[in-house]
Amino acid sequence: MTIKDEKSDTATVKALQGRGKRRILKAVEGDVGGAPAKIAVSLSSDEEILPLVEVSIIENDALVELRCPYKEGLLLDVMQMLRELKVEVVAIQSSLNNGVLFAELRAKVEENIYGRRASILEVKKSIHQIIPRVQN
Repeated sequence: MTIKDEKSDTATVKALQGRGKRRILKAVEGDVGGAPAKIAVSLSSDEEILPLVEVSIIENDALVELRCPYKEGLLLDVMQMLRELKVEVVAIQSSLNNGVLFAELRAKVEENIYGRRASILEVKKSIHQIIPRVQN
């Protein structure tokens, strides 16, 4: 088994190879709302990449995290859908690795004309309609 470390200012990536399978471990450190956070992702080249959508909304602040197969224009489609829900994106961090998109979108949630704000469930459902499905 070989271990290879690559370091950058925002992420540490380790690729492990053994028995014909390639496994990628990715740890990303940063801060969420001023608190330190660490996100770890593990993929192997023969695993299916199932779409993952995490949404948290606290008062007017929203955080949307995506992991899904990449397609051109995907982030733009997600941003347009969020805008229709009155969720205004203010910052994006994204990366692409082996055809898998990792993205974190920070946003402000505004009230619609009826004085109502988008819920976590509404945002998740809308994003799941946009992101590509895994092809078997």
